[in-house]
Amino acid sequence: MSMKVLNNIISFSLLVIAIGVFSSCSQYELPEHSLDVEFKYELTCSEGLLKYVTPQVTITDTKGVQQTISIEDGMWKGTNRKTWTQSIHYDSVNVSNMMTVRYIPKSGITYQDEVAFDNAHNLSCYIIVQEDGDGIRNDYTIIPDFPSAVDVKADVLENYIERLSQSATTRGGKVDSKGEVTKIEND
Repeated sequence: MSMKVLNNIISFSLLVIAIGVFSSCSQYELPEHSLDVEFKYELTCSEGLLKYVTPQVTITDTKGVQQTISIEDGMWKGTNRKTWTQSIHYDSVNVSNMMTVRYIPKSGITYQDEVAFDNAHNLSCYIIVQEDGDGIRNDYTIIPDFPSAVDVKADVLENYIERLSQSATTRGGKVDSKGEVTKIEND
């Protein structure tokens, strides 16, 4: 056998082996990255407003069950402007979640003139889409402005609390299969 024939056989054999190696590599797929979603809600209310109302939030848990919770005195953190937080975690995408807050007037309250009445109330939502539980892939924040402090007379304050109790604020969002966020909000 000549050297040229032997080199052709060796080259052909190496080519066959290389094709086999590359074709067997294509059988292995790159692992898919899993995405998880966290909805973090924060309700902020001033002490001035909490003298007259009890906030009531309605939220859907990860199993689709709606819960309504009255946020009572011992559930708040902070002073002057109090905060209450709630997080809902999903181990997948294609999910939606929202929280709605209503302000229920307290019974037996005497409305009095308020100097610099701080009627601050705010429901915010932070949606985080994470890849493999650590790296943030996408996020969206819904944080509206606080109402400002005003001087009010008792009759105006009672009217304001009545109007506030007749409305609801909703925050939340939807996360599609690609991890893209669509906000849900109303005031």
